[in-house]
Amino acid sequence: MTKKCLIFSLLTIISTEILLILFNQLWFKGAYRWTYLLVPAVFAAFQTVFCINIKKFFSTNEGVKYFFLYKGLKFFTAVAFLLIYVLVAKDVDKWLPIRIIVYYLAFLITETVISTRYQKKQN
Repeated sequence: MTKKCLIFSLLTIISTEILLILFNQLWFKGAYRWTYLLVPAVFAAFQTVFCINIKKFFSTNEGVKYFFLYKGLKFFTAVAFLLIYVLVAKDVDKWLPIRIIVYYLAFLITETVISTRYQKKQN
């Protein structure tokens, strides 16, 4: 399950990045900054932790507690990243917060699909 989870997560990153690049070029007509890749890297790290620990998350009640702790930490990290960027950046790029929100939602959907498939497989 871990390998399938990681492959599905990689496909999510690739497809989301392609869509965001196209959207950036069509809507904002701005240059693509390499710092934009920081966003998928952060979420990929969280997703890797999720894929490695999926069996632990859903095998016991204690694991479910860690799952919700993981979800809260991921949400807190996304919000903190947004706030720090808006407060610290002199030239606020409107595109970066959109990328953070889109990636957060994409991985929220990805984790929901993977979790549902894993729990169905276990029953």
